[in-house]
Amino acid sequence: MSRAIRLSKIHALNWYGYRDSLPIKGNLVLAGVTGSGKSILMDLLMLVLVGPEKAHHHFNRSATGSRSDRTIKGYCLLDTKREENGQPQYFHDKGVTTYIAAEFTWPDDSKVETWGLRFEFRNSAENDGTTTPFFCPGALDREDFLAVSPEDGKSRPRTQSDFRAFTEARGGRTFASSREYLRDMANGSHLNFNKDVLERLLPSAMSFTNLKSFDDFCRRFVLPGEAVPVDDVVASYRDFESYNRELRDLRAQLERLVIIRQHANTLKTAESDHAVAR
Repeated sequence: MSRAIRLSKIHALNWYGYRDSLPIKGNLVLAGVTGSGKSILMDLLMLVLVGPEKAHHHFNRSATGSRSDRTIKGYCLLDTKREENGQPQYFHDKGVTTYIAAEFTWPDDSKVETWGLRFEFRNSAENDGTTTPFFCPGALDREDFLAVSPEDGKSRPRTQSDFRAFTEARGGRTFASSREYLRDMANGSHLNFNKDVLERLLPSAMSFTNLKSFDDFCRRFVLPGEAVPVDDVVASYRDFESYNRELRDLRAQLERLVIIRQHANTLKTAESDHAVAR
């Protein structure tokens, strides 16, 4: 029995061509021809786990190995890759509400948590739209993200206020910022991971590209992202050598003192024997 928290479901509603919830169990293989949407799901997971600020620089790297021109807006509004009068054309040009989320299950099914993001673009003229991170302590179904419209009876994504009330009723919450969302998700009482390490390693790890050398692997995945303070390292090593020299000197002094003590004890015994003999 694995003791690791596992990914058990992916929710993708109005995320490019996806409009469903995908259950995950055991080993999962994402297979399909080029352009079928495999990297789109990889970008969804990365976005949920590291937030929009970090993820958008790495979209489509699992397919290309390098940065592409994909954006959250293009994923939500469904970029058609066509232009008219120099303007990109979107399938949802009149606006759209998107929900993406990942469900995580604890060992022995002792706990389930769903973490995700809600995006709303009122029209294609908006560049950033509105982003609302959310958390729900439990499993969600596709229908939980939808509400029936009283006008035509069709199911549409919940409004922001409706979804906030829904998550709060389930014991969850929405967040004012991605920073709060990521902080709580990484907390020990939830997914319990090092946020800084995950933000640094996950986008590179999900690019699935060959590394040119072991040194490259160490620099990208083992060493800290910031520059190593060489002067501090050199000074620290010199201090280490100095302490080693002092320690060797002290050990040599200790050995000499032990010998002196042995000679002193021998002398004291000899003097005592001499006195008895007299």
